[in-house]
Amino acid sequence: MAIVFGATAAPQRNATRKEAAQKIEVQQSPRFEKVAEAAKPSLRAPQATAALTSGTYYTTGGAFYIYYQSSWMDATSYMPSVEVTVDGTSVTIAGLAYYFEEGAIKGTLNGNTITFANGQVVGSDNYGDEYLVGSNDGSTLSDNIVFVYDAEAKTLTASTKFIFENSAADEVSPYAYWYNAVFSAEEPAAPELVELPAGAKVEEYSMAYKDSKGNDGAKFVNVAVVGNDVYFQGMSNYISDSWVKGTKEGNAVTFAGNQYVGTYSSMDSYFFYNGETVF
Repeated sequence: MAIVFGATAAPQRNATRKEAAQKIEVQQSPRFEKVAEAAKPSLRAPQATAALTSGTYYTTGGAFYIYYQSSWMDATSYMPSVEVTVDGTSVTIAGLAYYFEEGAIKGTLNGNTITFANGQVVGSDNYGDEYLVGSNDGSTLSDNIVFVYDAEAKTLTASTKFIFENSAADEVSPYAYWYNAVFSAEEPAAPELVELPAGAKVEEYSMAYKDSKGNDGAKFVNVAVVGNDVYFQGMSNYISDSWVKGTKEGNAVTFAGNQYVGTYSSMDSYFFYNGETVF
């Protein structure tokens, strides 16, 4: 059994971009072939009473990946929001790029659709210019990057499936990318921690496991059983006092994935226990 935790330190932006620049052949990466087809968001007609407004829009859907240590890493938690500025029919979105946080693209609002020209420069350093480009198949560029605003839900949904943080303006050669991005004007509620019920009896167990590289490991964890609910404490190496909750059926205990285990003290991001795991 392998147990993997979503608790990794944020990669250094410059170092990671250097690695990606040396591995630019990833435009043909299997990552683009393996990404599951997400259900298309409902692009409802806009409501006349709630126009698109400037402000912070929070990441509520899709995923963001960066090329890190020779593979694509889910870094969505490092991209919590973007800044939207509306001036008439002109719309600017800043914060879509990982390596140039202040980089922005400018587009035109028509009805509930915002169209951004491909190949806009979001920053430049010793590795050269960096661009944002769109794609609907992960290998060829789309004509533009397009977002649709849902006035009722107050969301911006990318109808362009891939938004690449790219080394070129005219071909797919990404350092990082968004997949099916969705942003909301309403800040999502913080996830809730699992709490151990009052009076639960806690016992110490020794847990043997294999890490993400297949190496054997062992550690002590605290376990509490309340009816069919089973609680483990110490599964996260980064936040060892957090609890995760599973359900016992017969001799098997199943822990659902993506349980919130807290905020790591040196990072401004949420950490989750990745599952599903069955004991």
